[in-house]
Amino acid sequence: MIQVITDSAADLPAEIVKKYNITVVPLTVHIDGKEYADGIDISAQEFYEKMSKAKELPKTSQPSAASFIKVFKELESK
Repeated sequence: MIQVITDSAADLPAEIVKKYNITVVPLTVHIDGKEYADGIDISAQEFYEKMSKAKELPKTSQPSAASFIKVFKELESK
């Protein structure tokens, strides 16, 4: 079995993710001292709304290696 895995920075449309069964590991978004998992805790629309009201520009960080390991292990067990 071949499984495509990416992070949410790829910004793939939901239809493509579903059609090709792509696993997306979320980036972490930091806005005004709060953390959100991109595409899980915060949508693109919510991101832009919060960004327009934020005291500082939002920051993102890549998914941790542990996040990818978790996904690999979950997929391995299927």
